[in-house]
Amino acid sequence: MRILLAKPVNQKMKIIIPSMSLGYLASILKQQNHDVAYLDCIKEGFDQTDIKEWMQKNGPFDVVGCTVFSGDVYSANSMFKTAKKIWPDCHTTAGGPHPSAIPAHFLKNSPFLDTCFKGEAEIGLPMLLEAISRNDMNANLDNVPGLVWRNGEEIKSNEFGFIPELDDIPFPDWSLLCPESYPDSPHGTFTKRVPVAPIVSTRGCPFPCTYCAVSLVNGRKMRVRGIDNILDEIELLYNQFGIREIHFEDDNFTFSKKRTMEFCENLLKRKIDITWAVPNGVRLDTLDREALKLMEKSGCYSFAIGIESGSPKILKDMKRKVTLDVMEDRIRMIAENTNIRMTGYFIISYPTETLADINKTIDFSLKLPIHRADYHNFMPLPGTTSFNEILKNGEMKLESIDWDKIIILDTHYSPRGISQARTRFIVKTSFLKFYFRPRIILGLLKEINSWNQFKTVIKRAIQTFLY
Repeated sequence: MRILLAKPVNQKMKIIIPSMSLGYLASILKQQNHDVAYLDCIKEGFDQTDIKEWMQKNGPFDVVGCTVFSGDVYSANSMFKTAKKIWPDCHTTAGGPHPSAIPAHFLKNSPFLDTCFKGEAEIGLPMLLEAISRNDMNANLDNVPGLVWRNGEEIKSNEFGFIPELDDIPFPDWSLLCPESYPDSPHGTFTKRVPVAPIVSTRGCPFPCTYCAVSLVNGRKMRVRGIDNILDEIELLYNQFGIREIHFEDDNFTFSKKRTMEFCENLLKRKIDITWAVPNGVRLDTLDREALKLMEKSGCYSFAIGIESGSPKILKDMKRKVTLDVMEDRIRMIAENTNIRMTGYFIISYPTETLADINKTIDFSLKLPIHRADYHNFMPLPGTTSFNEILKNGEMKLESIDWDKIIILDTHYSPRGISQARTRFIVKTSFLKFYFRPRIILGLLKEINSWNQFKTVIKRAIQTFLY
C-alpha cells in the first residue's frame, strides 16, 4: 500500500524538527513492504493550497495519516478533507497528543477522518493496514491496540498498546526524514554545531504534573533504550547524514544519574565528535557536580529546566514535587561548576494564580543565574488534570475551544480576575525585563555562531511581541 505520513500546516509553530513518531512508523511499515512518503508541512512552509498541489503531484495514496497536536486540529481536518476529495477511497487516520487526549471527541468532530490512535501506534497501525488491505474493516478491529473507530453510529476506543522494549523497534527512517535539511535552530534557539538531529531515548513519565500531557501518549511507566542502542543511532546519524549535534527530546533524560553517566562515559569511549543538548528539559534533583562535569566533558553544552513558577503555592497546585530552594540551589551549582547554558521555562496564568503569584515567578526568574528564559501563557492541554478542572469549573466548554490558539505563542485562557490581554502583556514585559540586561545580552551575542542564528533571534523576538 502507498501511505502518506504527514505533519499538518501550522505556521505559528516555532519548533521545527523531524517527526520521530512518524519516522518510527515509517521504518516499521517499510519492513512490511509498504511504500511510505513523508511530508512536513511546517518545514516546507505549506498552506492548504500547497498541500493539495503536493498531493495531486505525488499521489495517489491508499492511506493518509497525520500526527496531531491540539493546535493542528483544524489544519489536519482540512488536510483529510483534501485527501478525501482527491482520492475518495483513501483511509485517513491520525495519532499524537490530541487524539490521545480526547479521542472520541476528536473523531466525532472530524467528518473526513476514518480512524485515529491514542497512545503509541507502532503496534496498532500495521494491524489496521492489514485489515484495510484485506478489505476487512468490520472484523477484528477490537483487537487493534489504541485504535479509535466508528462502528455504525458508535465510536469505539480500544485499550492502549505501549511498546514494552524500546530497543525492539527500528530506528526512525532517517533517510525519509532527511534531518540534515531542517533549520539550524530547530527549537527556535541557539545551536553550537550543525546539522542537528533529534533523538528520544526514553518514553513515559511517572510524574503527576497537572499541566503536562506527556503520559497521555506514552503512559506513566518509564521505558528506556539501551545505551548501545542510542549510541548506534548517533553513529548512524553522524556517518550517514553528517549530523554534528544531537538534541535529546526526552521529557526525563536525566531521571537516573547512573544512566546519564553511563551514556556520557560510553559516548566518550566511542569518540563520536558531537555536541549535544537537552532542549526539552532535565530533572534538577538527579544532577550533582560529578554528573554535570561528565555531561559537559562528553559534549553537553545546553539544557532547559522546567521551573514553571516562583510561587510555592502554585508549584504545589501543579504537583511539581520540587521546591524553590532545591531548584535555586541546583541551578547555582550548575552555574558555578560548568559552562552549560541553561534555559528556564516559566508558565504564566496557571488556573489558580493571582497577580501576586505571577510576580513571584518573574522575580524568581530574574534572580537565577540562567542564560535564557522562556515565558509562556498557560496552555489548557486536553486530557490533563488542569484542563479537566477548568471544564469542571465551567471556565471553558469543550465545544467552544478555539484549537488554533492552543500553542505556545498564543493565549486561550487566563485565570479568573486576570484578562487574556493582561497575561499577554505580562509575558511580553517579562521577556523585556529578563533579556534587556547587560549580562544576558552579552551572553546571547557570544552564542551567535552564524547569520542564520542571528536571524533566528530576531524572528523569535518579533514572534513574541506581535502575537
